[in-house]
Amino acid sequence: MPSFANPANLEPQADGVLMVAPDATPLEFLQAVNRCPTEPMARRLRAAIECLGYVHPKLAVTVAFDGKTFAARLERALQRTGKAIEHQPE
Repeated sequence: MPSFANPANLEPQADGVLMVAPDATPLEFLQAVNRCPTEPMARRLRAAIECLGYVHPKLAVTVAFDGKTFAARLERALQRTGKAIEHQPE
């Protein structure tokens, strides 16, 4: 278990108390550690880093490419449907 998540390291300090609901999720727990001004900065930064992927998800693009060109796939789709959109410029 990482040191910042060890309950023994989360004992209330003299000038503040870390308040976490008994049914808090792990994300809520880490956010409470991050927001507690009496926690050491290293622990708060580590909690923020661990929360990062859940608060700001990474954007990604995936493509399924079967080796055929877009034009070939479009032609195949047109043959299957038998429809084409005709555009007449004005």
